Amino acid sequence: MDQLSNNLNLVSTNSELGIFQWLLGLVITLILSFVIQQTYRKYSLSVSNLSHFTKIFIPFTISVFLIISTIKASLALSLGLVGALSIIRFRTAIKEPEQLIYLFILIGIAISAAANQYFPSIVITCVFYLSQRLQKQGRSAITTENIQISFKHSNDFDFTAFIKDILKNESLTIERMSNGTEHSSLSINPEKITLKMIDHVKSIIIGYGISDFNITGFTKPAE
Repeated sequence: MDQLSNNLNLVSTNSELGIFQWLLGLVITLILSFVIQQTYRKYSLSVSNLSHFTKIFIPFTISVFLIISTIKASLALSLGLVGALSIIRFRTAIKEPEQLIYLFILIGIAISAAANQYFPSIVITCVFYLSQRLQKQGRSAITTENIQISFKHSNDFDFTAFIKDILKNESLTIERMSNGTEHSSLSINPEKITLKMIDHVKSIIIGYGISDFNITGFTKPAE
């Protein structure tokens, strides 16, 4: 009886310890994914649906954490996951390599936290944040020969007013533009465009209620 009682106490203690570690890992995952989310919003050069894209960061990291924490102790569950993923086909709208990098960072954080490796995930997050901050400080301007802006809009979209707002900045010159009933695009050819000007164009687009847009054509200046 004493041996049975000791075994039950041990199982209870291990269960409580497992729950504590799981909750600790979840909290760390939430905090670090929030840090990565804010890093992307503040230091990313992407201007394509930035706010919409960052909304998935925390749910995406939580889902990876849940999967890893569930299958890490069971070979059968891990094999079942492989079978499930072979049925599900993911279609993503990722257009830029920078977005993939951030998603890989989030996956790494979730896996590390689910495996109770908290220190590496915290260190990597801090290093990643500092690297993005230092790189942003070194990018005072972006030069390009051609900036393409494409977006989807409603039928009653005022394209003329939109163009006038874009042209309020005298440094911008529109070379080509195409206005459709639902999709429009324009090509800007400035001699030099700064990050401030990019943010200006982006704010105009968002001001018109456009969330599904893409801006490409930037080239990083020489170091």
